[in-house]
Amino acid sequence: MWAKLSLGYDGDMPDPLTSLLLVLALATGLGSAIFVAQNVETSQAEFYRYYLTHILLFNLLILAGLVYRFIQPQGTLSPALVPLALALMAALKLGWLYAFAVTSRLLVRPALRPGFTRTLSRAALVVLVSYVLLIGLAWFGSLKNLLQAAMIALEILVLGGAVLASAMVTVEARRVPKGRRKHSLVVFGAFHLVLLLVVVATMVFSWLRPGPQESTQTLVNSVFLLLFNLFPAFWVRRFQPTPGQTVSDRFNTLGITVREKQIVQLIQAGRTNQEIADELFISIATVKDHNNNLFRKCGVRNRVELANLFR
Repeated sequence: MWAKLSLGYDGDMPDPLTSLLLVLALATGLGSAIFVAQNVETSQAEFYRYYLTHILLFNLLILAGLVYRFIQPQGTLSPALVPLALALMAALKLGWLYAFAVTSRLLVRPALRPGFTRTLSRAALVVLVSYVLLIGLAWFGSLKNLLQAAMIALEILVLGGAVLASAMVTVEARRVPKGRRKHSLVVFGAFHLVLLLVVVATMVFSWLRPGPQESTQTLVNSVFLLLFNLFPAFWVRRFQPTPGQTVSDRFNTLGITVREKQIVQLIQAGRTNQEIADELFISIATVKDHNNNLFRKCGVRNRVELANLFR
């Protein structure tokens, strides 16, 4: 679907039932975005902002690909505007990858490293500018092979980056103790990894067997988009904390022990590792071990981020 919708391959007009299913899938995406927005927890506002962007950009990308697919073969689009349309499509893809990468990173670690988003956005801008220059040169120079190579390279880059982001979440889940957080990471990472691999397989198939898109293939693609859009509402409802969740509930969600809870409370009170060791009658090495376990369970890097997470 990704390749056929975004690259603008000619295809057969889908039957009314398939078109209705596609409209339903897009409407489901809007509904999921509204549901997610209504279940935003203040402490996770940054995560949900990027997650909503990820959902909306993907649906916008599919919608833009459909529009391009149906108007380009009919000659409605001026040849001079084709590179502009491809550039817009590339911007949507890179924007979606950026939002998905940051979403995955925030899911693993609630606090982003300084400069992470800035570095990622600069890299996306460099890729976009390079792509625009290549397709402009290829289009106006009638270099069809260069145009196809640039488009395929962008597809591989975007899908490859998304697969890596999904794999990162799945791998990180193995290091998290059993509990709701572990299940949340596993389901999120595995779902997107499987769906993206299906997209990759579809894209490769379209390259090996180019030509008109059959109605049955469009039906499969619509089902794929419907599943993609149903997932956010299911995941937020089943695995994410509710807006009214207490700090005690969050301790239970992350699988934090009674001793670890005591250490978190002492860290919030401003105690040093040595003061915590003296107050709890344990060695400073044991305190440091508890700290490391807490950092891993909560997805944070230091005591400040840990204290802020439970404030």
